[in-house]
Amino acid sequence: MEKDIEKELDEMFSVAAADQTEDLDEMISEMETILTSQTKAIKNISQSQTQVLKKIKKWEDIALNGGFKNQDKLLEVRFIGVEFDYQKVDVGQRLLNEALAEGFQPLRDFDRGSGIVMVVAKWGKQNAKPKDEKKRL
Repeated sequence: MEKDIEKELDEMFSVAAADQTEDLDEMISEMETILTSQTKAIKNISQSQTQVLKKIKKWEDIALNGGFKNQDKLLEVRFIGVEFDYQKVDVGQRLLNEALAEGFQPLRDFDRGSGIVMVVAKWGKQNAKPKDEKKRL
């Protein structure tokens, strides 16, 4: 009888061990799947970072080698109001036409109730200065 009980206990332990082994195998398989997907994600992030670093290096090289020296810069800005009143429209129109003749370019316009305000800008080379540069206090 003792041998029967011992045999029964051995069978129970072997069944329990087999169940635990299956559970462990399943857990290991799930972990491998998760690790594989995380490894792929890390690889993608690493590739993106490498591309960004290459672009930064390219722009650094351009800046260090004087690539921006010949760029135009904003020299002067004017705000010119054009009122839509038949007596005042000529003044704004004349000022705007004079600015365009001096080389200003329209940058933006703002609608007002009685007319518009045109923002015009003059662009030039990096080391150029406006003709009549005024000193401000």
